[in-house]
Amino acid sequence: MGLFLCLQGNTYHFRIAVPKSLRPYLGKREIKKSLCTGNKLVARGNSLILGGKVKRAISLARITMSNDKLSEIEKSEIIRGFFDFLLKVQDRHLDTDYSDYPILRLLEKEMGLNVQPCISEMRNSEENQLNKAIKNHHDKDFENLKFLVEASALYHEQKLPKGAFCGSFLNALSLAQIDATKIIIARKQGNNPPIPEQYRIDKPFNEQHRNVTPTEFEKTTSVSLTKVTKVIEEYSKDRLAIGKWTDKTREENHALYNNFLEFAGKDIRCADINYHLISEFRDALKRLPANRKKSKKYRRKTIAQIMKMDVPNPMSITTVNKNLNRLSTILNFAVKLGYMPTNPAEGMEIPITEKDSEQRNIFDNSDLQKLFNSEQYYNDSFLHPFMFWACPIALFTGMRQTEIAQLHLFDIYEKDSIWVVNVNDNAKDKKVKNRNARRLIPLHSFLVNTLNLPRYVKHLKEQGHKRLFPEINYHRDGYGQAVSRWFNGHGDGVTTGYKKNCGITDGKKVFHSFRHTVINHLKQKQVDGTLLHEFDGHSLGTMTYDRYGKAFTPELMYEKIVSQITFDKELDLAHLMKSKYVID
Repeated sequence: MGLFLCLQGNTYHFRIAVPKSLRPYLGKREIKKSLCTGNKLVARGNSLILGGKVKRAISLARITMSNDKLSEIEKSEIIRGFFDFLLKVQDRHLDTDYSDYPILRLLEKEMGLNVQPCISEMRNSEENQLNKAIKNHHDKDFENLKFLVEASALYHEQKLPKGAFCGSFLNALSLAQIDATKIIIARKQGNNPPIPEQYRIDKPFNEQHRNVTPTEFEKTTSVSLTKVTKVIEEYSKDRLAIGKWTDKTREENHALYNNFLEFAGKDIRCADINYHLISEFRDALKRLPANRKKSKKYRRKTIAQIMKMDVPNPMSITTVNKNLNRLSTILNFAVKLGYMPTNPAEGMEIPITEKDSEQRNIFDNSDLQKLFNSEQYYNDSFLHPFMFWACPIALFTGMRQTEIAQLHLFDIYEKDSIWVVNVNDNAKDKKVKNRNARRLIPLHSFLVNTLNLPRYVKHLKEQGHKRLFPEINYHRDGYGQAVSRWFNGHGDGVTTGYKKNCGITDGKKVFHSFRHTVINHLKQKQVDGTLLHEFDGHSLGTMTYDRYGKAFTPELMYEKIVSQITFDKELDLAHLMKSKYVID
């Protein structure tokens, strides 16, 4: 057995990691306790004793949290029995026609009493019970629920082992309580809604399996017991095999899948996923902080713990929808493989009311003046060349940060007497967003003549370099991450970026705003839409243009699009010519 010792200051501590499967239940990632001694020999003895106790406790917890003590048939019967029990408890308030509170109605009829206030109060109590049941379900507070289930099992003479209250079974019981309370409220309002099929006590779990033993039944329904983790594994292999994913894409998607698995449980099966669960997951996402894994305040906390906190900056609706979209893709794949009949996550995204053009703000001329008239530009004190070049290249070409950061020197050349930049993915360390992003962009005269970019390229070639910004190292996200972190900050709420140092604090104004800015600049000048789409690398929207049409000539693109960019005349940029990076 390990010693699980760690020294903090002059005192030894016992420290052991909580298994991932138990973290959602215990609400912590590790168990840590001071051994109250600085003597290593004494600490070792105490640690061995404590370690043995903790190991036994973890083993017991694993047994208690196991779902294997009840068969699927038994679980279904308990859930249906529990639903029936809740309705029977309330039926004493109803007559055979589901007219609510018959005794009070009789008093009203025979004695002329006003019983409506009393009835309203009782109805409100049911609504309060529903709200409380929903809140408890969201908070995973199942203590009262367990008491009711035990009473139901006693009423129906059902087997209920001590280790039964766990995982997806407990979640399903909680949903049954919510659904039953909704029907009770509907009945007391004079309605008589039908009992959902999965709760009908007169309908066996599955007619064809009535006389099949639990073990045989679970063998015949192995498909429905498939875990979501298996679907994710199979889908990942498929995407990598056909070249749809890179290693980075896989890592990004798995981070989103893990959000759902942390919320619903690592062992959740396809059969356990329903509309209620997806709806709760969506609500939880809306309450989680943006970039929680990067924040010291949140990254070691579980989703259940965070949901009890006041989070000032929750993740954006776009990010919430991204999580739901990726989950829906996985469940669609599960449907295709026959692991589940339908995809309950389909169509669960939150509608976004603002237009695409409003999701990122543009830089106005006041912002641009701040960015290009900073102390670093005036004093020529940028630490690296890319910090000088990235902003003017983005402003006069509309290129994305990764497209700029990954440029090779041979991507900038003269064609038909016009200097162009070739956006492509013709090297292993380069990538483009989509096939339309591969394009030739004529370089603006400010970049060619004023800042002498072609001469800077020649200078780097003479020094033996291959890339425009050799100081940027390749990372998981490519070269663009360096530009993003320098300009936008690290996203941890602590490390500020260049834009914030320039006095731009709007969270919707980021490096990508340069691209929006130049596109809006051209749009306001009513340039040709087809030419503009080729300039910015967007689809033209028709097969005729996208598939069969050839690229426009650099001369035409320069005349109709690039020459219409007039930031060099609207802003004070003359001091940029004095930089050491502008080669005469």
